[in-house]
Amino acid sequence: MIQDERPAGAASSPLNTVSLRLRVTAAVMIVLAVMSILLSIAVNAIFIAQSNRNLNALLAGQAQLARQLARSGAGPQQIVNRVQAGGVEAHLVLRNGTEFGPPITSGAAIKTITMTLNAPTRVDGATLTLAVDAALVSEARRTLRRVLMITGVIALAVSAVLVAAAVRVALRPLDSMAALAKTISQGNRGYRLAPTRTDTELGQTAQAFDEMLDELEGAERRAQQAEERTRAFLADAAHELRTPIAGVQAAAETMLHHDDQLARDERQHLQALLVREAERAGALISGLLDAARLDAGIDLDLAPISLRTLMQSELDRVRLLHPEATSR
Repeated sequence: MIQDERPAGAASSPLNTVSLRLRVTAAVMIVLAVMSILLSIAVNAIFIAQSNRNLNALLAGQAQLARQLARSGAGPQQIVNRVQAGGVEAHLVLRNGTEFGPPITSGAAIKTITMTLNAPTRVDGATLTLAVDAALVSEARRTLRRVLMITGVIALAVSAVLVAAAVRVALRPLDSMAALAKTISQGNRGYRLAPTRTDTELGQTAQAFDEMLDELEGAERRAQQAEERTRAFLADAAHELRTPIAGVQAAAETMLHHDDQLARDERQHLQALLVREAERAGALISGLLDAARLDAGIDLDLAPISLRTLMQSELDRVRLLHPEATSR
């Protein structure tokens, strides 16, 4: 059965690789668009409130002017003519019913104010109605909305270009990371990002990236060293085992081809040599394995060895391989 070897907690879904520049730019533009809309709404509301205050102030000012004119003895027509300024209309009705000025039309956009005048003349007790058409500022409001809309669209377009350029510059370290990763994958080792600061998001990412490269290259070096030790072990094993194997081969061939010509003591000597060389080969194998364990960091149990016995075994092997050789 094939088991999933992914570590616990590993992501099971693929990484979302939508362009980070696009996502950041889109997020910033959405924020700017929302702020632009809110700002336009606020400016429009402030303009409407200020316009209403200005109209109310205009009516109040003309009403105050009418009272002053009445107290100074001005005639009804003079009062109407004087207060009809700045878009204000006036309609004056004396106590006897005489009317001066055009009649005031009613409507939702018409702001009116009505007062009774006090004067030493026949204007005394007259009713004055002042009106101003709020439609006078409606066109200004529509113009303001168009200006806000046009400038908002232009500002968003310019902002999109500037934000895209700024994001490209801000995310340039990510391009450096990608370029370094490609360089490492092509076999070039030893390169690092070496961030100047590690207390930022990019700095922490770059530091983690460098630490990962250190670990990967360290693992690669350890693997190469292990492979080299394996090759050295095999070479040492082949070299060390050649001598006892040669002795075993020589003794075996002598017994095979000249067994009927050998005396009892010679045969026993050859048999003893076979056993001794086989034991020596086994001892060499054990020694090589111990050497490999030592390279791996495992402690060995050391024991003394008899040089006389080792030398005697070597002499017996040499006499078997080279009968013509003599000892001195």
